[in-house]
Amino acid sequence: MNDLSQKVLAEIREKKISPIPRWAFSTKNYAIWFVYVFFLFLGGLASAVVAYLVKNNDWDIYHHLYDGFFQFILLTAPYFWLVALAFLTLAAEYNFRRVKGGYRYHAYLVALASILISLALGAVFYHYGLEQIMHNIFVKGLPFYNGLIIQPKEARWTQPDSGVLAGRVILAADSDNFILRDFSGGVWDVSIVKTHIRGGVNLLLNTQVKVIGAKTAEGKFEAQEIRPWLRACSDCSPAIQQKIR
Repeated sequence: MNDLSQKVLAEIREKKISPIPRWAFSTKNYAIWFVYVFFLFLGGLASAVVAYLVKNNDWDIYHHLYDGFFQFILLTAPYFWLVALAFLTLAAEYNFRRVKGGYRYHAYLVALASILISLALGAVFYHYGLEQIMHNIFVKGLPFYNGLIIQPKEARWTQPDSGVLAGRVILAADSDNFILRDFSGGVWDVSIVKTHIRGGVNLLLNTQVKVIGAKTAEGKFEAQEIRPWLRACSDCSPAIQQKIR
């Protein structure tokens, strides 16, 4: 035995160093895997919310509200969720490279795989409407969330002078009109005599809708088209459908 080995053994005896048991390494490895999967799960939710916000961005009416298509994109892009998705992808990659054998894989391959897995999970979450629940939780439960959005959808649709109005039905429709409270608290008598009502819309009490038309007087609005506030979710359970309203 050489001098170095003797010195190491002497130091181990002196400091009473004992080997770390194998179960401790296994537990640490499982914990890192769990964190990696957790970040992928959150990334899936983030990608689903991005898809939801992009799909429901009212692409066909941007000319009602903005000076051009570029301004529309600039003011309505889901920056918060895109940054969240990027952060979660990097966090997942960081954790994966610390599992047993993870260092063997190139960082860009791990990041790409993490993105693809998050997108696949996001497609599943989107199919069942979970992204709407997530978005609603943030809107209702986190006061700062709307401040992170350059122009929240509620504000975008509360511009009666520009021909768009949205809110909650507070008096159900008859054949001619219904009463709506918009997202800023204003009350409107909405005429539906000459209105195209999209599929999925009902004008019952407490239903949220979007209206395209024209302001005819103070507190009065003539609807040309009425759309559902949120997309239909035919695959969702009744409990989830209730949550996304």
